[in-house]
Amino acid sequence: MPWTVRLEDEHGIPETNESLVIEFGSLPLGEEYPISSLIESAPYYDTLLNPVQVKAFIAEIDAGDPNCSEALARLRSLAQRATAPHIYLRFIGD
Repeated sequence: MPWTVRLEDEHGIPETNESLVIEFGSLPLGEEYPISSLIESAPYYDTLLNPVQVKAFIAEIDAGDPNCSEALARLRSLAQRATAPHIYLRFIGD
């Protein structure tokens, strides 16, 4: 099962029509990846990350496998755009 990941404004309105589909189990796991692990632990729920959390999430992706999958690289690129004020990264569970 996958998440749909998109950018939203502070009112929950999508910023663009762009979204990504990310498979469950594709994020780095373990104590050194707390945000990714929490997202993975609740795959059937929605998770909203604010810009501060997104910066930490990007650091987790960067600290993971340097040869990350293309999907994870696209997720990182999308997340980078959510570091601006009033932009949020939403993982929509199945």
